[in-house]
Amino acid sequence: YKDGYDHKLIDNLYNIRQKIWDYQNKNIVQEIMDSDFDKIEKDIDSIVYTMQYSIQNDEFYDMEKYENQLRGLLDRKKEILDKKESASKYLEQLYNQEEAIENQLKEWKVEITTPESGIISFGLDGLENIITPNDIDYLTVEQYLAFRDHKALELDKESSYVDVPLFKIVVPDKWYIVSLIPHKNTFYEQGDTLNLKIPGLSEETISAKVYKVDYLKDSTLVILEIIENIESVIEARYIHIEIGISAEGLMVPAKAIINKNHRTGVKIERNGDIKFIEVKVKAFDDDWAIIEKVNDNDTLDLNDIVIIK
Repeated sequence: YKDGYDHKLIDNLYNIRQKIWDYQNKNIVQEIMDSDFDKIEKDIDSIVYTMQYSIQNDEFYDMEKYENQLRGLLDRKKEILDKKESASKYLEQLYNQEEAIENQLKEWKVEITTPESGIISFGLDGLENIITPNDIDYLTVEQYLAFRDHKALELDKESSYVDVPLFKIVVPDKWYIVSLIPHKNTFYEQGDTLNLKIPGLSEETISAKVYKVDYLKDSTLVILEIIENIESVIEARYIHIEIGISAEGLMVPAKAIINKNHRTGVKIERNGDIKFIEVKVKAFDDDWAIIEKVNDNDTLDLNDIVIIK
């Protein structure tokens, strides 16, 4: 709406529509009245016919009774018609009030057409035009840290701000999570599928794809792409996530993983010889790791003796 509109009119409009709905919701009372009216009409026709028949046959001994019955039915008919007319005027008055408010609001209303459909969100922090899907591929650690420390503009409800958006349109086809992990012991690869949970926002398990992994000097920047459940995070910029991963491979003690000449692997003892086997770590925790060999020429069997450092 344009500046200067009276927000109380919107409250009045909702109140009037509620009265209209309440009135229409009581149609069962109107239906009962209509049913009574139809019965009275039939009873009136029946008594008039009886009176006409009696007059034609010179039978006047019950005429006073018929007249009293007819007078009572006509009074009842008038009573119902008065109630219906009163109710009709009340409803017409509500419709007129609704139309008057709608016409007033139209003068203040500003129509906005978006380039594509989406979900309206009023959660704004000023980064909407800075962090976009087109910028994800070029996001650096320095930018991430700057965005992480960014504080949203706090608007005073009593003041007006020019060129400050009031809402945003969120296209729900995909969204991204960017996380800076403070070490290099991260074994996600582009294209891996992870299972996420967002405590406090959603109880559902969300499927995410590893979109990008940047290994830095002492940390790892991981970007995840998600195509579902955006409604749970549409008002949030920062969230806490729990990540789970399904992996197949050979499970070995985590302490068996070593680095040799910038290669990750394990040492195994076979026939009295110790050999270094380069491996890919697919998943790990504090105690165990899931690995698979990197080179097809190497062999890695369940019966191998893995040396723990």
